[in-house]
Amino acid sequence: MVLWEVIIVSNYLLALVGFIANTLYLKLVVFNTSFDGYIRIASMVIASATTTLIISNVTSTAICLAYGSYFNSGPCLENGMYIFMFLLHSYGEISIVCERYASVFFPTFRLSVNYKLWFSLIIVIWLVLVFVYMYMMNASQSPFAVVFSTVFASALYLLSFLLVMYLFCAARRRYYETLGMVSLTRRYMLSESYELCRSSLPATISSLAINIVLFISFWCLLFDVIPQERWNEFFVLANMTLNLTATLFPILFLIGSRRIRRKFVKINPFNQQFEMKEDQNFDGVRQLNGHRISFTQTQNEYFEQLQLSWS
Repeated sequence: MVLWEVIIVSNYLLALVGFIANTLYLKLVVFNTSFDGYIRIASMVIASATTTLIISNVTSTAICLAYGSYFNSGPCLENGMYIFMFLLHSYGEISIVCERYASVFFPTFRLSVNYKLWFSLIIVIWLVLVFVYMYMMNASQSPFAVVFSTVFASALYLLSFLLVMYLFCAARRRYYETLGMVSLTRRYMLSESYELCRSSLPATISSLAINIVLFISFWCLLFDVIPQERWNEFFVLANMTLNLTATLFPILFLIGSRRIRRKFVKINPFNQQFEMKEDQNFDGVRQLNGHRISFTQTQNEYFEQLQLSWS
């Protein structure tokens, strides 16, 4: 049993890292007013999903350990708190993938009334899916319901990856094709779209890869390629793998976002000392005749100059 003790401890350490990563994700994305309101709402959905996955997994494991079992089996299955944690875990599994369908970030589409309707519709569909998925995975006793729910969730993962890839390629193409051709507002919207898709792509790829591994191993278990007597051990490892998804997603998103990386650079004390040294040595910008250039502009003058530089 030493192996399973190591696995359980590793799972708790992974959960700790994931909890810290999700706390940073909440602070730097969800509660960051520089991000668009739609992004913050959609990010709140995924942050709630990843955090719930971690908390429910750790709590349910602790409950079973209190009953003297490394696995989710035996008397702990009848514990009321364990049943509630299993419900929360189902919420996290389906919610972590639904967010991407709400973050459709075509600039022209997002500014229209149709996008508000689309966003509201996706939120309603997400709530319906959460209810149906939780019912089929928990309340329904049918093996078919569990298999169907697993296949459906895996299909959503694949489709979300294709959606993010399409949005990334479309945003990148439009960003470079419209250089000097559209207004500064539209260029800003395109840059936001490109930035969001580029930040989400690595996290989406990792989630898809992990889900594919889980999906294949689940079918191997059903067809006895993985011995079915190892059912309990399989689900301990599967839940630990979902913990990995919930940990990697916020980390990869934060690393992929240039805006957030710049924030980390600003709070770096070594970087602050370097910037102060540069400011002391900076003598300003001068014209060819030697006169200093004034940077005290009004907001309109600044945007007019910026518009000229974009075009």
